[in-house]
Amino acid sequence: MNATISKPLLTKRRAHGVDGKLAAAAAICCAFLFNFNAPAQAGDMNITTIGNQQIRTADRNPVFFVTDRKETIEGDKVRFVDGRSSKLNYGISYPDADSDNKIKTLVFDNADQFYAELAKYDKGEPICFLHGYHRNFKTSVQLGFETAKGLNRPIVLFSWPTRNSYVKYFVDETNAEWAGPHFAAFLNELGNHVPSRNITLIAHSVGAKVITSAFQTLALNRSSSDLPKFGKVLMCSPDIDRDIFVEQAPLVKLFGSDVRIYVSARDKRIALSNFFHGGYRIGSATKLRNIEGIEIVNFEAEDKGRFGHSIPYALLSRALKGEVAASAEHTSTKSFQPLVP
Repeated sequence: MNATISKPLLTKRRAHGVDGKLAAAAAICCAFLFNFNAPAQAGDMNITTIGNQQIRTADRNPVFFVTDRKETIEGDKVRFVDGRSSKLNYGISYPDADSDNKIKTLVFDNADQFYAELAKYDKGEPICFLHGYHRNFKTSVQLGFETAKGLNRPIVLFSWPTRNSYVKYFVDETNAEWAGPHFAAFLNELGNHVPSRNITLIAHSVGAKVITSAFQTLALNRSSSDLPKFGKVLMCSPDIDRDIFVEQAPLVKLFGSDVRIYVSARDKRIALSNFFHGGYRIGSATKLRNIEGIEIVNFEAEDKGRFGHSIPYALLSRALKGEVAASAEHTSTKSFQPLVP
């Protein structure tokens, strides 16, 4: 393969707003839904070769990314912004030791370069991570680094076009459904490079909608025996209507050998989403419903932050090792309600 010709990437944060008191009220309410995350701290440096470029990176797992965000190009600078794009772009983000470990991002010219570099890191067992709502490209990459650090594994971030605005929560919900077919196309590609059974899918919050939308796309005009079977499907605080997910559960189980949903009674953002939508979300720990073939894990003891809605990295790591997460301190079967067909 010829040398990778990659373009440096800068991230642009767009401002959105609503005039007057509506903006203030919406911001106060939606603040409960927003999860602030700081970038991970850099460690020691080492030498890494990407294509024909030698770069000095901090001793930290890189974040590979695939995105269907709109791109803007100014000279040799590429920015991924809030809008939609039917084109998938591929790249890698890494901490650059030559610039005080600032995060730098390279955009690959084509998917083949992406998969060639990914093969050097993931050992044939890629982890695909889908972020939640209210993130621009920069903050989605920051969360990607936090996730890679928490799992001690390189990850593939699928950055879908969430809006960087408190008042665009419902826009993000719509974009999650829209992004599903693009994620499905990526999973088909990835399955040509590694067996589907070696692929783990992890989603946080509204990002779980991208997965269920992708599964619906993958199932079109295919028999159940012809569907790809992923190793693990792990959903953290999934912000999906509970009744809708119950209807989708048989399809989700067809795609995942090990399906787990992580919920927390400390999650105030999911509680607020319950209120906004007029019904329980599947990520809510209130009146849990037992879904056959899907493990519900209560991570209340591990949920961090003032409003909860964090990502339970320790439990996810256990799942990646094939350990059973359900235990007395993590899952309360007493709170299960029987699932009524």
